Amino acid sequence: MRALVAPLLMILAGSAAATDVVETFDTNANPSGWSWLSGSPSAISQNGTVQAEGGNPGGWFDSGQYFSDHPNISAFPSPGTPLRLALDSDALTSASVDFERFDSAQFPNCRPFYSAPSFFSIAFVDTHSVITDPPTDIIAYMNEEIAPPSPAGAFPWTNVTFAIPADSQETPKGWTLQAPDGYTWSDMLHNIDAISMYVVNLDDLTFDACWRVGADNIRVSYGPSDETVFADGFDGPV
Repeated sequence: MRALVAPLLMILAGSAAATDVVETFDTNANPSGWSWLSGSPSAISQNGTVQAEGGNPGGWFDSGQYFSDHPNISAFPSPGTPLRLALDSDALTSASVDFERFDSAQFPNCRPFYSAPSFFSIAFVDTHSVITDPPTDIIAYMNEEIAPPSPAGAFPWTNVTFAIPADSQETPKGWTLQAPDGYTWSDMLHNIDAISMYVVNLDDLTFDACWRVGADNIRVSYGPSDETVFADGFDGPV
């Protein structure tokens, strides 16, 4: 017979909140060092400008007139910064960003223009595990939601969210890991030097084109999710 005192044995097994690193660009600041890149994070070649108004809402990060074959906003954060702590946590859960793309008509002399439909992408980069000059980048990436269709390629502020299964025992479904033999998904999660979020699918064969893109509300989450598990001493979790 089940004892009447069983409710007294209910135990809180765990409850913890994830940590969010958020960049809104609302204070004319860019503490994580985000940049619009024309190449890989190991060869930074573009910066960008924080704009005080016009974001989603408030401040935002403007690429300006920008040539790239795979336009992306990337960060190679310094030691001790909140984003560096997140990338070093081995416990990433998600990342998100608001993107906006401007109509090419504002750049009448800037050509060519890329308007093919594409998916947004996220990538993690390890620049230090393979020592070469220039550095050899190991990359893990995933393609996510498709950019809103538009004849001119432009789209309004659009949120993109990427799930990151850091505890996976193998390269998760939907992700591609470009790495030497023996290098695993877990190795990548322990060795992330940079994070990049792309406006064009990394798998697309593209060309250097003229862009102006904005980013806002970048969020990187890590650690345990909000979850409470109870056990009653008889039936296991309830």
